[in-house]
Amino acid sequence: MKNRSISFNFNLKLTLIYTCFFLLLVVSNYAYFDYLLDQSIQERELDVLNAQVDEFQAWYYEGGVPALKQRFQDHLEKLSRNDNSYFIRVVSPRGDVVFFYYPKGHEKFDYKILDRYLSQEKNYFLIDNQAGSPRWHVVSVPLETDLFLQVGTNGSSGQLLHDRLRDSVFKASIPFVFLCILFGYFITDRSIRPIKNLLSTLREIMKTGQLSRRVKISKNRSDLEELGFLFNQILERNEKLLEGMRNTLDHVAHDLKTPMTRFRASIEATLSSENPSKEELLKSLHDCMEESEDILKTLNTLMDVAEAESGVIELQNNKINLSQLFKKLCDVYEFVAEEKSVQILYCHDESLIIHADEVRLQQVLANLLDNAIKYNKEKGFVHIKAYRENNKIKISVKDSGIGISPVEHEKVWRRLYRVDSSRNTKGLGLGLNLVEAIVKAHGGKIILESKAGYGAEFIVELPQ
Repeated sequence: MKNRSISFNFNLKLTLIYTCFFLLLVVSNYAYFDYLLDQSIQERELDVLNAQVDEFQAWYYEGGVPALKQRFQDHLEKLSRNDNSYFIRVVSPRGDVVFFYYPKGHEKFDYKILDRYLSQEKNYFLIDNQAGSPRWHVVSVPLETDLFLQVGTNGSSGQLLHDRLRDSVFKASIPFVFLCILFGYFITDRSIRPIKNLLSTLREIMKTGQLSRRVKISKNRSDLEELGFLFNQILERNEKLLEGMRNTLDHVAHDLKTPMTRFRASIEATLSSENPSKEELLKSLHDCMEESEDILKTLNTLMDVAEAESGVIELQNNKINLSQLFKKLCDVYEFVAEEKSVQILYCHDESLIIHADEVRLQQVLANLLDNAIKYNKEKGFVHIKAYRENNKIKISVKDSGIGISPVEHEKVWRRLYRVDSSRNTKGLGLGLNLVEAIVKAHGGKIILESKAGYGAEFIVELPQ
């Protein structure tokens, strides 16, 4: 309940921030639009007013002030029907009023203020809300007879439209704000849902300790869901590391049980003897040494496999001449092969260079070569070659040995697994598991092609 309250408060705060920002944007845009609309209304009023002034000037020039009065009286009905509010004023330079008309309802307006705008040039000015009267747009022009004509309109129609628009916007803004909050909350909740899923998964993992839990990710993941995707990858890697640690401990316990038992048996046999001879003591020490070497070899191999599988193995990649590496390995295993009358053949291609960790690659080839000799037939052969194919370097180790049944092709890569036909031969069951781990750590893969009784071919494929 507390977590839901925190999530709700966070959503609400983020929603209010988004809403305020959006409303600020809308208000600023409306203010700009309102300013443009006001300017447009003023320009329209000025255009209408200028046309009216030109018309009044024409009437004046037809017959002076009497003609202007007569024509204007005839025009009043038309003005009334269109609901326009005009005033017309003809004054002398000293402010003496020759002719003056103002609409009803505007008696409070102080028309004396217009005297300050008398000028020999056409003059436009705006007078705002004098004594409660509406805003007036006024044009003052000089006449030829040393008089001034002043015509004004209060822009009531345009101002009324503007005021109605403002009132409508204000009334519409109230439900609009609530809609913005609801919509903003929906969008915010939808946007931060990946974070909520991530937090929910974290709480479940902390509560149950189960690393198998995963963050829910949609098919078309967003940027925030990418965070959950990366978190899932971290969980998978950690789970794999922990699983590897558990398996390693199980395998260590399993692998050490036999040599430790033999180790203990050798010591107990020596101790149980009343008067052990020097030869018996030396033999016991020799057996203990062999068992300790087997234990150390098993531990080192298990550690190498764990490092390679977990991705923390450090590779010292350098240029390696495969022909020279083959020659070095063949020289090492030459005597072992001669004991079983196995012939080792390898290709000579001095130009074949690969970037890899020489020590680790030597481990891979040594394991494959050792198996090829160990499980070979008498007077058999081992053929090693390397070649380029599809921008890859491929290394083939082929033998004429006992082979591996297709049923067991997938099993031979398992840790501690041994084929039935090889159980009578000494071994740890870790060689191929280590080989596969090192090859994958180099970004490559290894392929097995074999049939029982027809030899085996291991193909190591590495990036060039």
